[in-house]
Amino acid sequence: MVATVERFQLEKRVDGIIVYRLADLLRESIDAFTEAATKTDLWAVENDCHARCLLDITKVRFPNPYAISRIQTLIKSTPDEIRESFAVLTPTSNLYSFARAIINHIPQSKTNSIRFFREEAEALAWLDERLQEIGP
Repeated sequence: MVATVERFQLEKRVDGIIVYRLADLLRESIDAFTEAATKTDLWAVENDCHARCLLDITKVRFPNPYAISRIQTLIKSTPDEIRESFAVLTPTSNLYSFARAIINHIPQSKTNSIRFFREEAEALAWLDERLQEIGP
């Protein structure tokens, strides 16, 4: 399954990993992403499934205040009971550092984890490890 809204793309891979790709952080793109991520979270909780997600922001330059606010709201509204592994691909060390600063304020747990990567293969390998660690 692949869905596209201008500069936002959503794909569900055959291995169950949900891939979000953002080419920018304009309102339309970030709104499409946060809506899709919210639906994924709700589906995972309702079906007692491990949501394994990859967010590719390698084409993004630097976040704007609107995007920061929407992503913080999304993270804070994630259901406590979710089993979720979120791998984030970042393009630059500046964006990586900025994103880490935002995420460091969000509690991590064994069953809800966000990690940052520069290579997609490493991110996918981590998501596979998480599948083995906490199940489907």
